[in-house]
Amino acid sequence: MISINNLSHTEIQKIKVACSCLFSAELAGNNEFLEKLEFDSVKNAFIEKEKRYNPDFHKDEPEAMIIKKKERYVRIRESFEILKNHIKEQDGSVGGYDSTRGIVIAVGGAKGGTGKSLFAANLGVFLAARGRRVVLVDLDLGAENLHLYLGERSVKHTINDFLNKRVKTLRELMVSTQYGLSLVGGGGSKLGAANIHFARKLKLLNAIKKIDADYIVIDLGASTSYNNIDFFLASDFGIVVTTCNPASYLDAYNFIKVSLHRKLDRIFGPESEFRKQKNKDIDLLIKDVTMSVNLKGGNLIGRLLKKIQDEQPEYITFISNILKTYNPNVIVNMSTDESCATEVANRIQKVSQKMLSIDVGYLGSIPYQAEIERSTQDLVPFVSTYPKGILSECINNMLDSTIPPAPCYNPPAVSKPTSRRRNSCEKN
Repeated sequence: MISINNLSHTEIQKIKVACSCLFSAELAGNNEFLEKLEFDSVKNAFIEKEKRYNPDFHKDEPEAMIIKKKERYVRIRESFEILKNHIKEQDGSVGGYDSTRGIVIAVGGAKGGTGKSLFAANLGVFLAARGRRVVLVDLDLGAENLHLYLGERSVKHTINDFLNKRVKTLRELMVSTQYGLSLVGGGGSKLGAANIHFARKLKLLNAIKKIDADYIVIDLGASTSYNNIDFFLASDFGIVVTTCNPASYLDAYNFIKVSLHRKLDRIFGPESEFRKQKNKDIDLLIKDVTMSVNLKGGNLIGRLLKKIQDEQPEYITFISNILKTYNPNVIVNMSTDESCATEVANRIQKVSQKMLSIDVGYLGSIPYQAEIERSTQDLVPFVSTYPKGILSECINNMLDSTIPPAPCYNPPAVSKPTSRRRNSCEKN
């Protein structure tokens, strides 16, 4: 909300001009509208305008039209900044996220061979090609290979150097690649590299969130280890990559389930913002569900909510809201049959809703193409070789409606994504 009574005439005029650009001249002249204006409305208006005027999305149009769109887009971004900053200053925060940092996207899953690293690398290259400041972080500790997908044969310094205090910041580890983004190499194949202490893990997570970039894309290992799960949960946007193989999508669901259990189990942990609100009875009820080997089958989360409703009703809203903030998203990779990919996604969504009481988003499927697989052997990102190819088209569809936008160097806060399902893109 914007309290115009506390602003100077010049500031009010700037706000009205910005509002006119993002909304309409009629709304800009309505003081009541300005007083009730919230960040989500501003963000959504910006997203709609970006689709229409961001020149990166209209490269096939005549040059004169692209120039006009670029000029309009600059004004749109400036207007967004003006409204965002006024809402932030007066409300103290925006949308529940720290608007001074980039958006962390985690790419994970419980099974290897699904193409996680390939997707993470190409997502980063795609974003960088559209003018975003991108940093890829290889968090497949102990089995790192993300650098290979970017044509880097080796990485001299890795996260181990940061964890062992040989460097003070992750910036000192960043390698500039030929694709317009930076890379932080994984922990190396040193014995025990994947089993870092909890305190060191928190140190690493905090450092990742402080990286100065629009997007930080982290590539996770293929397991349900505490480290992988905690890295996934610490992201702003989590992607689980699977295939149509039954073992793969069953593991994808298991990754989603274990991550949810871990999230609930750490609600009152020392690293949690709710640690001072710890309730021992609630903690025990949660652990009965997330840690007990005796409770199997059925909707355990539903059972937990019922127990809380019966025994600690004052906490039911709190726990329900925690569940609402967990919104994993699925990609079905290497699909040879669109109907199969859709069926896999639907199955994961239905089971997650029935057994976990959560919504899972479906970002779409990526068709199998021999050229994409061959790109891993050539060590060249597919979206770089084929900027208008099928993988670029799929990623663009995901960005267009689901993955949070980072329109400026100090990215806006982002509301959690919905579970709206995307159809997969078709071959040209």
